Amino acid sequence: MSQDEAPHRLEDLEKTLYRRDTPPPTLKRTRLGLRQSGSAASDWPTGGNASGPNSSTSNSFLLKFLIFALLFFVVTLGIAGYVIFQGTNQISGRNVDLALKGPVAVKAGDETSLQVVVANRNSIDLQQVKLTLEFPADTMSASSTRENMARTTEDIGTVESGQVINRTIKAVFFGTEGEDKQVVVRMDYKIPGSNALYTKETNLTFSVSAPPVGLNVTLLPEAIAGQEITLTVDVLPKAQAGLGKTLLVVRYPVGFTFTSASIPPTYRENAWLFDELEPGRERSLKIVGTIDGLDEETKTFQVAVGLQDPIGEDTISFVYNEVLVPLKMTRPFVALLATVNGSSSESPTVTGDTLVRVDLNWVNNLPGRVTDGTLTVSLTGEAVNKVRVEAGRGFYRASGDTIVWTKNSEPKLGVIEPGAKDSTTFTFYSLPLISSDGTNQENPTINLKAVFTGTRTSEGFAGEKITTTLEKTIKLRSLVELKAVALYRSGPFDNAGPLPPEVEEPTTYTITWSVLNSSNTLRDAVVKTVLPPYVNWKNVQSPQTAELTFNPISREVVWRLGRVLPEATAKELSFQVELVPSLSQVGSSPALSGPVKLSAFDTFTETVVESESAAVTTELKTDQNYKLPESKIAP
Repeated sequence: MSQDEAPHRLEDLEKTLYRRDTPPPTLKRTRLGLRQSGSAASDWPTGGNASGPNSSTSNSFLLKFLIFALLFFVVTLGIAGYVIFQGTNQISGRNVDLALKGPVAVKAGDETSLQVVVANRNSIDLQQVKLTLEFPADTMSASSTRENMARTTEDIGTVESGQVINRTIKAVFFGTEGEDKQVVVRMDYKIPGSNALYTKETNLTFSVSAPPVGLNVTLLPEAIAGQEITLTVDVLPKAQAGLGKTLLVVRYPVGFTFTSASIPPTYRENAWLFDELEPGRERSLKIVGTIDGLDEETKTFQVAVGLQDPIGEDTISFVYNEVLVPLKMTRPFVALLATVNGSSSESPTVTGDTLVRVDLNWVNNLPGRVTDGTLTVSLTGEAVNKVRVEAGRGFYRASGDTIVWTKNSEPKLGVIEPGAKDSTTFTFYSLPLISSDGTNQENPTINLKAVFTGTRTSEGFAGEKITTTLEKTIKLRSLVELKAVALYRSGPFDNAGPLPPEVEEPTTYTITWSVLNSSNTLRDAVVKTVLPPYVNWKNVQSPQTAELTFNPISREVVWRLGRVLPEATAKELSFQVELVPSLSQVGSSPALSGPVKLSAFDTFTETVVESESAAVTTELKTDQNYKLPESKIAP
């Protein structure tokens, strides 16, 4: 068709569209097929059939693209899954191993080693690696048990790919037996090309198998109001190394009144400071006091040992061990109380060959009367002088070593009203600690046992027999004889100078001390005196092995005997001094030393024993060929 005919056909088509009687054209359906080559038509078709361009090539390309994209996605997804699930990702936290290894139980106070293991299984390095360990608050450094070790940090730096790093940390843990402890380790790190901070954390839990200091506290399970009680505390260090300054604190319950202690308290009446607790060296402490309280009330003593607080000296910064000891207050039907020479102690002490007074007191704690009371006391032991017992209102049976009081000899026992208190008294003598043949009694005791029996009259209990028993052990303190003499001609040294002494002329003398212990082992025995200003120390002694010292400032002479056993022979020490008399001393017999005093701790009675000897002078009464004029200072 020519270009001139084209407009006419379009015009005819336009007229047809606007005619009302023109029916819609009928088109023939065609099937898609391969595109035929040829030129595009330049005008609309004349019939009802129409044909468009062939798009089969475009559809084929799109299909291939979709198939390729799907395959690429599947492959990518597979690779990603393999990387994630097989652990080959270069920055996976699963490829960073952090472990904390150590014992499942530790002994408190001993050095404990922990091992930290870091492993990098990534294909890249870990950078700026830092380890932080957090310990329990009471953990101490292994290098010093005075240095707290709550947290430690270490900069590792770079952990290369495939590298394993081990670190050993030593610490000292504390706590009570069975207490659980936990140590936490955290690792911070970065990776190349990233500013993000990654963290890995793990922990180790263990238990305390034994405390660093053992505490053994002994106390009667029951007591009556007003009774004297003794609390015994044994401190046993168990740590491998010394614990340094350690504080023992005893918290008393309400109603307890402190009386005394075998070791004087360091702070107030309830705190004792030990400068050094050596492993295996047991310390023992006895606390004596009286307790008051209501019937059936429970009192609790709290005993704790631990590190001394540097600020509050009488407090514990953290506890090594702690024990709670209960005491139940009871009220016997008829309470018995015995005092020995005024002491209500469970183990009173007396000296040998002395009068001992015993007061027996009883109290009716029942709501009704007690009748037909009988009181029986037995005295046994090697230190009782059986021929010198005064029974008072009682009757003494020497064959059975007993004293008996009945309502016939002591009318107050016939009827005891509710709440009534009364007493009776007897005396006896203890035997000398050194017998006439010179033999000693070691650790002598007197055993006292009192038994009260009576009959109840209360309704529902009439005729019921009641019994109360009281026992005490009386211990005898060791007798220590201290003698001090001055010599010129006798003794281990050669003395020189005029005799009698002359003004401004030096004369030397020998001073001899002797100590005789009768019955009990003594410890920490010390003998002391002070030299006058006109007497010079010559620094000569015998025996040479004796621990003798002289302080030129205080002018005090000290002999430290330490442990003294009960022996038949005395321990002796001699030393030499020099007298330079002055004109004012002419005609007198001046002292060569001050009074001589001994103090020691009796390990059996747990008391301090003392002895004293008068000052020695120029009167040489025990010296050979002594004459009185020789003691007077000559002009």
